[in-house]
Amino acid sequence: LASAAASMLNGFAVLMLRMAFANMADKKPVERFRKKNAAWVEDYALFMAIKAKMNGRPWTQWEEGLRLREPAALKAWREELAGDIAYHVFTQYLFFQQWKDLKKYANKKVRFRIKKSLFFASTVILTKIQKKSEPFVLIV
Repeated sequence: LASAAASMLNGFAVLMLRMAFANMADKKPVERFRKKNAAWVEDYALFMAIKAKMNGRPWTQWEEGLRLREPAALKAWREELAGDIAYHVFTQYLFFQQWKDLKKYANKKVRFRIKKSLFFASTVILTKIQKKSEPFVLIV
């Protein structure tokens, strides 16, 4: 039952992401992200698009041209899955935007202090959660 619920939730999330991608008015930020991260995001997005097309099968079970990364096979799949590849670039763009926002928030709200113990050879980690409005403090 838990697996079925997780699968349904994941399917809903993918549907919402697909709708957001299809209805995105300004694609320029995603294209800038794509150019800036082309060294890795193109291969990642191609891999994810092919994996979806192959119904999740491991890459070791894909056709030989793909497994061996033959240029002609990769080019054919890039052309066939151009829309899906763009979608996977979009999801990475969203992830990095959210990660950047989380990091910005954490930098404002979380402080780390190092406290060396004179009596213990190992590090003692103490956490102190202050009022919600105050930063979380981790003492190491």
